[in-house]
Amino acid sequence: MRIDFQNSGTTQAPVTPAQTKMRDTRTQKRPILRFVLLFAALGLISWGVWAYLRMGTVYTYGIVAARTTLYYAPFEGVISDLALVRGQQIAEGAPMFTLTSMQPDNIRSAQDALIAEIDRQKGVADAARRNEIEQAMKDVERLRAAYEEETAKRETAVALAQSEFNKTHAVSATLGSRAARVQELFDLGAAIASDVETANSAAAVAGRAFEQADIALKAAQELAVASRADLDKAELVLRQLQEGKPEDTSALERGRVELAVAQTRPVPVTINSLFDGVVTEVGAVNGAQVESGRVVATIAARGNVWVEAYVSPRDGRKVRAGAEALVYLPGEATPITGTIAADSGSAIRVPEVLSDKLPSMITGVYTRVDFTPPDGVPVVPGSRVRVVIE
Repeated sequence: MRIDFQNSGTTQAPVTPAQTKMRDTRTQKRPILRFVLLFAALGLISWGVWAYLRMGTVYTYGIVAARTTLYYAPFEGVISDLALVRGQQIAEGAPMFTLTSMQPDNIRSAQDALIAEIDRQKGVADAARRNEIEQAMKDVERLRAAYEEETAKRETAVALAQSEFNKTHAVSATLGSRAARVQELFDLGAAIASDVETANSAAAVAGRAFEQADIALKAAQELAVASRADLDKAELVLRQLQEGKPEDTSALERGRVELAVAQTRPVPVTINSLFDGVVTEVGAVNGAQVESGRVVATIAARGNVWVEAYVSPRDGRKVRAGAEALVYLPGEATPITGTIAADSGSAIRVPEVLSDKLPSMITGVYTRVDFTPPDGVPVVPGSRVRVVIE
């Protein structure tokens, strides 16, 4: 059967203005899938960058620690003009509190107690300096003995290498001359080829032995003594301690002058800070009656504040002495840049006070971060801080 298709000759009617308006007002399809894929790709890239940066950064927590000095009430009296709070920074010579004697008859004994306390602090400082010098001298003696022992071993090695060098040199020269004579006899027909080969082989072996002895001698002569650098460092520390000036006693002398002036008038006596520092504890309030010897204030010298942080064992290799670390104090958005101390790296138990911050860490790598708090920033020893090690 044959089927023929023929054009009917009819055409579609032209589009009317109403149809055109409906087409223009129809909502255009947007490539939603393209936008979804684009945002997914950007999110994946951002996550990859974040993960890469986080791999080299350690986030942990620590506790602010400090080396402190106690200020005692030199006599029984009433506290006034006390405006110290924990974390407050205080300058050298700034008044801390005023103590008014309750019994004028105790003025002389109170002044004597103040003098004794000043002398005691000076004696403690002098004793600490003497101990540092004695320890430095012991370190120098120990390292010098190690250096001399290594030097003796080095000289012995050089002597043995020199002896072996001389011996192999003589043997090599003798066998070389013998090989030359055998070659001459062979040329004259007085020796056979095997004699020449044997003589040359012996000379070659002696030559190689001589070359090895020469290399060993040069290595022994160039051997560095490892303890030399440690000895030089220890001697430098000792010289600095011996040549350094004793601790500044100007504040103590000023205290004596103020006490001498106070002897000419009745108490009250104002106690001033002997150095720049941070208030760590306040043991009294205004109007309180205190007995002689009571701790009224505890001050940490500026520069004697640090953070004891703890890092998980898997991140322990990232703790390097001298590396920078960021310390975020409570309530401060801007971190303080510190330096990881050399005595870091020991594995110890994490303190109980950090158990909620580091719940999965029982034993951590001890990391000490030394830092200097900026002026006006309160630092409270014992407070918990966040630490970021880059």
